[in-house]
Amino acid sequence: MSDDRTAWEIIKDFVLERAASEPVAKRALLYRALAAEAPGDERQRLLTAAADALEQADRRAGQLLLQLPAVSEADGREGSPQRNSLKFP
Repeated sequence: MSDDRTAWEIIKDFVLERAASEPVAKRALLYRALAAEAPGDERQRLLTAAADALEQADRRAGQLLLQLPAVSEADGREGSPQRNSLKFP
């Protein structure tokens, strides 16, 4: 390798750069996979905490969406709650 980084650092950097563009569940999975490769290391704790925080935020967002009334696109009237069905002006 012509890079001064270790193999771990190259892989970690690659995964972390691309994880940002992935859906939350996949990003959390990638963080947990990296954490599994760093047992007993501070990196393991940080990656696991990041995955936990992402999953918790995703759950809270889903719960909030489920609590909002859905608006029918056809007539603008409230209907049964459906995820991602709200339209904002």
